[in-house]
Amino acid sequence: MIIIIEGIDKAGKSTIVQDLLTQRMKHGEDPIVFKLSQKPKDNSEKEQEKIKIIYTELFEQAKRLNNTRLVIFDRAYPSEMVYSQLRGYDAMQDEFWINFDKTLGSKSVNEQNVFLIYCMAPYEKLLERFESEKEEFLKKEEIAEILTRYDIFLGKTYVPYIKVDTTKDRLVNINTVKELIEKYEHHRR
Repeated sequence: MIIIIEGIDKAGKSTIVQDLLTQRMKHGEDPIVFKLSQKPKDNSEKEQEKIKIIYTELFEQAKRLNNTRLVIFDRAYPSEMVYSQLRGYDAMQDEFWINFDKTLGSKSVNEQNVFLIYCMAPYEKLLERFESEKEEFLKKEEIAEILTRYDIFLGKTYVPYIKVDTTKDRLVNINTVKELIEKYEHHRR
């Protein structure tokens, strides 16, 4: 199973990953985690191509490991699609990324079970986290735009997803994720 953990900066992605790892390792499993936030150096075609190659190769590795291990992406290609507009181009309009998403969500690929967990928090809570944690990459005035772009992405993605409110009880969230994995494991038998 490949799980992609996504959401805006300070949404609680790493907390979900940490809780999921802790829970899985307690049961003797050893998941693989790719923590990736690949930002191009500039908006050149060369940099954009480099990012495409990185994600393509990482997902190919994940697919090979998928039959024996749980693979978790702490951020992945959806971030590229959402955040790209801040760098001057729109990856959500790029045929490569549209096809990349479509391929991961296709029935034949999804027999390998690729799922997305979208971590969300209310706007006010995000503002609070940005201020208290002194966020440097994303500016406070960009939060609303990025949240809107995530909504657009979720409306277009072919990959099955669930939303997790990271301001809720951590145990509730990890149980939601655990149920998703158990459903997959049961379906796979």
